[in-house]
Formats: sequence, structure tokens, C-alpha cells
Amino acid sequence: MNNLNNFRDITDKALCGLTADESLKQRILQRAADSSVSPAKKPLFLIPVCCTVLAVLLIAVSFLNGLQPVSPATPGEINVFTAGNHDSSYSADQNLCPVDQSISADNIASIIFTDFGVIEDPSLCSLLFSTIQEKSVPSDSPAAAERMELTIIVNDGTEIHFDTEDPYIIGDQCWYCPEFFELVRRSLAD
Repeated sequence: MNNLNNFRDITDKALCGLTADESLKQRILQRAADSSVSPAKKPLFLIPVCCTVLAVLLIAVSFLNGLQPVSPATPGEINVFTAGNHDSSYSADQNLCPVDQSISADNIASIIFTDFGVIEDPSLCSLLFSTIQEKSVPSDSPAAAERMELTIIVNDGTEIHFDTEDPYIIGDQCWYCPEFFELVRRSLAD
């Protein structure tokens, strides 16, 4: 029944001649008019969905709350940590500097740069080598660019080879050591 104006005729036909008083007809018409205007009921599945979303958010917050923040590095330091580990210490298989710690800085015979030349002064070689040992910090490898070869020759004839790209020393891993390059520039300027 799309048109309420025809309601009286339709009800008379449906009731087969039975008559209803005017108040009954008015109540029927009133109910029909109220039901056509009332808003549609909201689906009940909305409540479980909201509860599920809230539960997921609470779990995420409790998980994130358990993580320990990484302390900010002091200027010049780089925070290093492995994925899935909150410890900022280095792993056992990671070298802390590019050169073998067992080699004494006093045992360096010379340092050779393909572009700069040879440094053979024992005290300067010792200072440069100890700077690499003490100041190098593991780093990501820089984008490939023109690199210079660095060769460190130990008194026993052992040669240690690296590629360099100021301020990086690149071997099996990459290290950041701007102090080393600053010393080289100063020594070559003298």
C-alpha cells in the first residue's frame, strides 16, 4: 500500500463490509503514518565490531608501552641496535673497528694512500692507526663514489687494505672516522 489516501477503500474491501468506528480507523492510520517516518534500526553487529577494535587498540598500546625507548645519542655518536633486540650493544661477530685490536699502533711501518702518497713517520703512523682503532664507529656504507685505496703496512710485512671515502673507511664493513681524515689532511699540509 503506497498511498494512504486509498487506505479507507482498501480496508473496506479487505474487511468485507465490516465497519469499524472512526477511532479505530484513526489509530490504524496514525500507526501507519508513524511507522513510515520512524528511522531505520541500526544493525546490532556494530557493537561487537567496536568492541573488537577497542580490544585490538588496547593490546597494541600495552605492547608499545613495553618497548624501551632508544636513548638519544650524544653529538657524534650513532645508536646501533639489532632488529628485534632492545639492547644497544654490538653483537659478538661485529668488529668494533676496522683494524685488528691485537696490532699495536707502535708496529705500523707506513700508511699508503693511492691519491696522497706515503706516510712513513713512525709517530704519525702510530697516531693515525690508534685514531682508527679508537675513533671508528660502524656505519652504513655510503653510496658508491670515487674511492681511494688505503694500505696500512705493519712492521712484520702484513698489509691491511681498505677503500676510503672521506669520512668512511670501507672493508668487510664500513666505519665512520672523520678524525682520521682530519689528521691525514693536517699531516699532509705540513
